[in-house]
Amino acid sequence: MRVLFFSVLLLISLTSLASAQALQSIAVVDLKVILQSSKAGASIKQQMNKKQDEYKKDLESQQKKLSDAKDALTRDRSVLSPDAYAEKRKAFEADLGKLQTNMRGKKNSLDKAFSTAMETLQTQTIAVVSSIAKEKNYTLVLPRSSVLVLSDSSLDITQDVLKVLDEKLSSIDLKF
Repeated sequence: MRVLFFSVLLLISLTSLASAQALQSIAVVDLKVILQSSKAGASIKQQMNKKQDEYKKDLESQQKKLSDAKDALTRDRSVLSPDAYAEKRKAFEADLGKLQTNMRGKKNSLDKAFSTAMETLQTQTIAVVSSIAKEKNYTLVLPRSSVLVLSDSSLDITQDVLKVLDEKLSSIDLKF
């Protein structure tokens, strides 16, 4: 009976020790912080803002031209023949359609450039996380968003990842 008791006690101790060692080989990384705070992430954001401002100014300019053309069309309606008015109105609507198509194309271009750049940043981030995990013998690295409570902040390797990522990748050029 004593042998059985000590065997069970030994088994529980070994299981607890194995669980404690497994917990020490876990790390957590906050991908949101990395994507927003990294040099490459800031570079993406800056380029996107610049291009959005450029597109916004272009849109405002084209909208002003179309508004002026609409006002002129409305003003000239009484002096134009029905055929001439219909022709000018058709040309105005064609210009409006071109503007809408152009803006949709620019939005799609922005979205694609952003997605491609973020995919590159995520791929590089995962490579850095893998490298750090291998170097520090982590068997499991979880995203911070999947962790409800993190009572031991030493398990968070976000700043380590951010430092290495910034050294490795300081910017990503967006391709529009």
